[in-house]
Amino acid sequence: MKVLVIDDDKDVRELISANLMTEGYEVLEAEDGIQGAKKATSQNPELIVTDIRMPGNGGLWLISQVQEHAPEIPVIVISGHPEARSKACHLGAQSFIDKPFRSDLLLEEIRRICG
Repeated sequence: MKVLVIDDDKDVRELISANLMTEGYEVLEAEDGIQGAKKATSQNPELIVTDIRMPGNGGLWLISQVQEHAPEIPVIVISGHPEARSKACHLGAQSFIDKPFRSDLLLEEIRRICG
């Protein structure tokens, strides 16, 4: 399964990616919403894990782009801004996980969403 991880914090992005690769997932990375949207349409990920607040076009914009161009791709939001939960879910995110997060809970949520 191919997962696109989008976060402007390189350490967080690499931590999520490393954990996913250990579990056998193929991982793509992007550092902002614009890069993420491009990879979502060109690289065909089966799942997106994204932050909300990033420079430029952030996670909320990304969710709206995914819903418009590839609504079959589920989106999990990981954010330190819980006030964005309702907006993210309203736009189409399947799940919202608060930062700081536990890697095992993220993996559990990915399995739940992707079956």
